[in-house]
Amino acid sequence: MRGRTVALFVVVAALHGCTERGIVGITANRAVERDAAGSVDAASDGAFHVDANAAHVVAIDDCRSGAGAGLDPDVTTALVTGSGDASAMRFLYPYDGTVYPQGIPGPVLMWDGPLPDVVYVRLHSSAFDYQGCLKPTGPNLLELPTGIWDLAAASANGAADPFTLDLKVSSSGAIHGPISEQLVVAKGRLSGSVYYMTTASPAAVAGILRVRGGQPAEPVLTPPSCAGCHSVAANGSRVLAFASGAGASFDVSGSTLSPLLVPAPGADFSAVYPDGSVYVASAHPTGAGPRSYGGGDSTAGLYDAQTGTLFADSGVPTQACMPSFSPDGQQLVFTDFGESGGHTLSLMRFSIETHTASDHRVLYSTQSLFTGWPAFLPDGSGIVFTEGAAADFSGGNAGLVPLVTGPSTDLYIVDGATRVPTLLALAMGFRSAGDVETSTTYLPGGAADLHQNYYPTVSPAPATDYAWALFDSLRSYGNQGVRRAVWGTALSVSSDGTYRADPSHPAFYLPGQGATPNFRAVAAMDF
Repeated sequence: MRGRTVALFVVVAALHGCTERGIVGITANRAVERDAAGSVDAASDGAFHVDANAAHVVAIDDCRSGAGAGLDPDVTTALVTGSGDASAMRFLYPYDGTVYPQGIPGPVLMWDGPLPDVVYVRLHSSAFDYQGCLKPTGPNLLELPTGIWDLAAASANGAADPFTLDLKVSSSGAIHGPISEQLVVAKGRLSGSVYYMTTASPAAVAGILRVRGGQPAEPVLTPPSCAGCHSVAANGSRVLAFASGAGASFDVSGSTLSPLLVPAPGADFSAVYPDGSVYVASAHPTGAGPRSYGGGDSTAGLYDAQTGTLFADSGVPTQACMPSFSPDGQQLVFTDFGESGGHTLSLMRFSIETHTASDHRVLYSTQSLFTGWPAFLPDGSGIVFTEGAAADFSGGNAGLVPLVTGPSTDLYIVDGATRVPTLLALAMGFRSAGDVETSTTYLPGGAADLHQNYYPTVSPAPATDYAWALFDSLRSYGNQGVRRAVWGTALSVSSDGTYRADPSHPAFYLPGQGATPNFRAVAAMDF
C-alpha cells in the first residue's frame, strides 16, 4: 500500500475462559483503545491493554504532536477542533455509499476545494476510529498511511456498521470543512484475479494484464503480439484469447500463460466452462455482432479446449453471441442473433456429461437497442448485461482514441423468474433510476461521465453479503481526468433470487491497474 507506514499487529486474548480477537494499531505516541462506554485509554509509550469483557474500539491518532510528519502543532490543533466554510468542497472519489470488498487497497481520496497545506481526515465506525493530520499527497489528493485501510477493513461489519469519512483542510491559515460521506467494507473479498485488456496509445497493440488482490498489474499476454478478447474459466485454470493473429487456449501457471492450443477456433469472446475443459465459441454475424479477430469459424459451437475439436450436435445455436456459463456450469446465456438480430438474451440448460445444450428459452428482448455481454451472478439467479446503441456491442474506441466518446450503453440485471430488467443505476453514477431522465449524477464530470459502461462480468466466487460485478467505463477518476478504466460494484444478493430493485452500489476504481486505457475485465479464481 501507499504512504507512511503504520506498525500493526494482532492480539488474541484468552481471558477468563473467553477468547476475543482485538486488532490494535501501534505507533509511537498514538496507540489507544476505547472501551464500550467510549472512553479512551491512551498510553504515550504505545502501551495498551485488552479486556475480554469489554467491547473494544481500535483508535489511532495521527494528529498528536510529532505524529503528523513534523506539522505545526498549532495548525493540527486548529484542524482537529475547528471548522469553516465547506461550500466549495465535495468528494470526487470515493463516492458516498460505495461498498468495498475485503482484500484490496483503500481508495485515494480526492476532492474539490481550496488547495490545502494540511489535511485532516477521520475514518470511523463503531469499532474503529482513525484521525490523521497529514500533508497532501498531491493537489486535493491524499493517500491514507500504509496499513490504516487494512486495519479498518479488519474491523468491518459490512452494512451493519458503515464507516464515516470526514475531511477538513487548512489552506493559507483558513479552515475549510468538514465534508463527510459514508463507506462500507463488506465481509466478503474480491477473490482471485482480474484479467483485463490494456493499450498504451491508439497506435499501440493491446495486451492482457492481471491484477491479484489489488497489487500492481502483472503482464500475462503483451506486445509485440496483439492480445485480448479473452475469457477465463471460473476456476482460473484456462484463458482463451486472441493472440498473435489467431485464437488460442492457454494454461494458467503463476503469472504467465502456457499455450495449449493454437489456433483455437472461435476463441475470442468465447464462454469457457468453469473447469476449463470445453468452451462455446461466439458467433460473429457478418456486419453485426461482436468483432472477431481470431479467425476460424464465425458461427457458435461447442469445442474441446484441449484439442479444438468441435462437438457435433451440441444443441448450441449457431447464432449465439457472447455466451457465458453459470458458475455451476448448468446454464448457458447468450445474445441470440437467430432470435432477433442482437436484441434478445436467451437461456439454455447445459450438461457437461453429454456435451449438450437444451431447453432454449428467451430471457429478455428489446425493440431497438442491443443486449450484450450477459454474465451470471455466483448463484445463477441473476444475469448482468448491457443494453446499448452499438450493433457490435463495443465501446467504439471510447477512451482509446483521444476525444472519442462511446456509444450510449447502460448496465442492467435480469433474473429468470421475473424476466424484467433492472437498471444498475447506482453503479453507473445515479442516486436512483429516477435520476436517469434528468441526468442528475454524483460523478465528478457530470452528465459527460454517464452512459458509457461496457463489458460487464461478475466474479464467480461464492457471494457472502455481496456479489462483485466488474465493468469498464469512460468517466472521470476523481480529479485525475477522464479515462477508460476498470470499475467494480457490489451487488446486494437477493434472498429470493429476484431483482426488482437496483442491487448495485456506487462503483470503486480497481486498485492496481495502470493509468493506460483499460477494458474488458474478467474475474476468476486463482488455480
